[in-house]
Formats: sequence, C-alpha cells, structure tokens
Amino acid sequence: MTTNGMSLHHSLYALRQAADDIWDKSCPDDFTPRQYAILDAIDRGAGEGTLSQTDLVAATSIDRSTLSDVIRRLQGRGFVHRRRTKEDARAYNVKLTATGAARLKRARPVAATVEKKLTAGLDSGQISTLTAILGAMVTRYEKDSAHH
Repeated sequence: MTTNGMSLHHSLYALRQAADDIWDKSCPDDFTPRQYAILDAIDRGAGEGTLSQTDLVAATSIDRSTLSDVIRRLQGRGFVHRRRTKEDARAYNVKLTATGAARLKRARPVAATVEKKLTAGLDSGQISTLTAILGAMVTRYEKDSAHH
C-alpha cells in the first residue's frame, strides 16, 4: 500500500487517468498521448534517417500491434510516411512528414503542461528519482515479458 492507502497499481492507474484528463483538456483535437509519443520518438531518432517500427516499439514501450495500428492512423492523417524496408519486406520504416513535424511542434507544449501539472509540488530531485524508478520498472517488465 502507498501512503494514501491505495495500492501501487491503483496509484499508477489514477496517475494515468489524471495525465489523460490533463492532456484532453489541453489538446483541443483528437491527437492522443500515444500519437505524441510516437511522433516524438520518430523526431528524436530522425538523425539516423527513418526508424523501423521495431525501433519505435523499443523507444515508446507501446506494444507492436497497438503501435502498428496507431502508425496506420498517423499515416492516414498525413503525419508519417511508412515504407517497406529493403532488408525485410515484412518490416516498415517510418518518417515524419512536414505535417507531422508541425503537429508535433504544436503538441510539445501540451506534453510539457501535463508533466508540469503531474509533478507540481515535487522538487527536481524527486522528479528525477520518480522518472528513474518508473523507467527501471518499465525496463524490468519489458525484460521479463520478453522471456515469457
């Protein structure tokens, strides 16, 4: 149990609900946090050219089937360009379009607002510790999941 009487699972769920609520109130269109995470990951990896969908799974921790579905929707909206790789005809590389880069630029302040509101009252050390702990938990889960 956490100090507020909620289990860790419920606390994480409540925090996710709060993050989604802040996002929805701050983002006036139907652009989702997952879409943002994917466009942001593509942008951060753009120095290497295009990213594979496998790279994006690793960068975002979004499962492969969900990521594939979101990528198709992003492509339909003109935010990304997706093409088969030369090395593996089953795999796709993904690249931001100019429209996608512009949408990402408009969404960055929304992401900053969500983070600022979620961490209000925490000092920079606490935020750093929280980020490290959550990252370690995700990494451990992903490592354990890969073996099962």
